[in-house]
Amino acid sequence: MSEQYEVGYGKPPKHSRFKTGQSGNPKGRKKGVKNINTILDDVLNEKVVLSENGRTYKISKKQALCRRLVNKGLAGDMKAIGTVLSHLLNQALEADVRSSALNSTAGMDQDILADFLRQNGVDIDGKE
Repeated sequence: MSEQYEVGYGKPPKHSRFKTGQSGNPKGRKKGVKNINTILDDVLNEKVVLSENGRTYKISKKQALCRRLVNKGLAGDMKAIGTVLSHLLNQALEADVRSSALNSTAGMDQDILADFLRQNGVDIDGKE
């Protein structure tokens, strides 16, 4: 061979590489096939007609489920109350984690920036 090329990790011999335009998994998942999460989201976002106090509303199935759960909790269903309260608790905990992560990241970012500026001779402390 007149042409030299490196063979090693991530660089297979040229004769065994995929041809241009050839897929590595030709019988793989077809384009446009939806997974279970996408299908569930589509179904929950469908609109339903809800009659309440003599008025009709068009809301998503997701909203209707939430209304039903909260109303059952208000009627005294302990399981529904537990579900709603655990969701609210998880939401509060996630918000706390996000805010503490942002605060700690902001502090680290400031330290990194200060170190960078010091290394490049920028006076950040007011002293030389």
